[in-house]
Amino acid sequence: EIITTNSGKTVVAFCHAMVAMSFLQRTLGYGDRYGLRIDYASITRVQASRAGVRSVRSVNETMHLGDKVILTP
Repeated sequence: EIITTNSGKTVVAFCHAMVAMSFLQRTLGYGDRYGLRIDYASITRVQASRAGVRSVRSVNETMHLGDKVILTP
């Protein structure tokens, strides 16, 4: 729904690390087999085409935090 109602736009979604990790695992076709690491306050970028194809552009960016990185347990 987000993709179809915002075609051609940039959308920002804020969520907990576990939600981001679950979304990435599903997008990459990993299911629950792999434990991806997503740090708190990190940025993950996923591009979606109008046809619904998703491409992971980056995972777990933390450079914007400088030396204030908050690692997940």
